[in-house]
Amino acid sequence: MKRLSMKVRSRYVSISIAFILFLSGCGASAPQRTSHSSSMDMLGDSSIREASDTSDTSESPSGSWVIEGRLHIRVDRPEQHVEELKGRLKDSGYLAQISRGHTLGRGSIRLTVKVQPKDLSELLIWLRSLGDVELEELSRQEVSQQLLTAEIGLKSAQTTLKRLQRFLEEDKLTVDEVIKIEGELERLRTSIERTERERDHLQRKVDHATLSLIFFERVELAPELPEAKLLLSARPIWALAKGGSGEFGVGGSIFSPSSPASFHIDLDYLPDSSRSLLMIGSGLYSEFLGDGQRRYLNPHIGIKLGINYDQRASFAMGASAGLEIIRGQYGMVNLRGDALYIFEKDKGTWVTVGGLDIGFVF
Repeated sequence: MKRLSMKVRSRYVSISIAFILFLSGCGASAPQRTSHSSSMDMLGDSSIREASDTSDTSESPSGSWVIEGRLHIRVDRPEQHVEELKGRLKDSGYLAQISRGHTLGRGSIRLTVKVQPKDLSELLIWLRSLGDVELEELSRQEVSQQLLTAEIGLKSAQTTLKRLQRFLEEDKLTVDEVIKIEGELERLRTSIERTERERDHLQRKVDHATLSLIFFERVELAPELPEAKLLLSARPIWALAKGGSGEFGVGGSIFSPSSPASFHIDLDYLPDSSRSLLMIGSGLYSEFLGDGQRRYLNPHIGIKLGINYDQRASFAMGASAGLEIIRGQYGMVNLRGDALYIFEKDKGTWVTVGGLDIGFVF
């Protein structure tokens, strides 16, 4: 009989615990059922993004609203405006975060501003007046139902916690019953702590609107100048071959525009002797004489090699020297002279070529 009595009492305790949990669950879920239709009605307004020409986004209707936004402004004095902002937020909010850096070559200050919703419109009007607004986004979300659900859930869980604690205070419980109740108590305490944290975090977001603000330093960028890809020249030349008479001809070159002496391709033609010279040259400037950076009178020396053609092709190489009389943004005038050795079939021949380059950038 005593064992039967213990079984009946254990079953009674289990049924009682289940009944308490059932009642707490009904209490938490009932308000959600009654407010389901109103929650659906508000779904269309849960996230509203406004353009920069609106100023009433922060004027929310009644209820609990989370307001967040982004604002990028190009200003002349970012540091000064940060100090002014701190003064304006003294009674209505605070700066949650501030960092400095560079974005797209401009100095920038990033701030996270917390401000009371009732003061947001006035703050936005002042911020817009500081400079040029590059981006403005504002959004709002109603969270009244979430806060209400959290409060109801907390009260229900706390009531259940007290009821289970009263069971635990009884001396007639078995070890298994105590373990079972303590497990439920631990679960309820964890749930209550989590719900309180979520509720408090949401309430803080309701109490202060969050504005991600960036002050960009205003920088007047110089217009981009066109970049030269090649330097092309044409020139009259005078050539003298060993054992022969001098003659006139014409030529042309392709230069590197940033450093003409460092690389160039030359083509010269002497009509009287029907001689053509196709040469590749490379040279250098003297660092003691301006290193090729002066506008006037840049001397240079170099070497050349290529092909000579007069009835048949033969290898040619030699040295060159010159003086850039003037070099500017759009062209140059260059006086040059070459001493070339032609490796012909029977014997070699020296040819001296001089000319005046008149070049233009491309």
